[in-house]
Amino acid sequence: MNVIAFRKPQIGRWTESELRALGEALDIGRRGQGWDVGLTDQGDAQFYLLGPDQACTLCVSRIGGLYILEDGEGTLLFEHKSLQCVAIHAQRVLRRTRWPLVARVVMVWCAIRHMINDRVEPVLLEGEELLAHIAPQLAAYV
Repeated sequence: MNVIAFRKPQIGRWTESELRALGEALDIGRRGQGWDVGLTDQGDAQFYLLGPDQACTLCVSRIGGLYILEDGEGTLLFEHKSLQCVAIHAQRVLRRTRWPLVARVVMVWCAIRHMINDRVEPVLLEGEELLAHIAPQLAAYV
């Protein structure tokens, strides 16, 4: 009789290959982000991607044989049995995080233009009318 030993993933620990796969997929070294590992309440492994202010940006948990991807606020983003699939999805999530910044910049730019159109232009037009009443000879040159 042959006995086949099945390897169980160690609860609470990431293997070197898992950490390497997450590090390469999330491009940790080039992005200037840090990372840390931890445990869930049940002792399952967790991987935290930390932002520049050391706040959690993404979290990957391994519960049993299932990998779970969450954002920094604990919202479930994706889950799968393959770490590669979760890592690819995490890359997409990291790429999307820049768009809210772009939207804010556009909104500020539109607000400044609107303020100039509403506040500054009427003042400039009133200045021309005032100049026409006080010194009509100078207004002819403007």
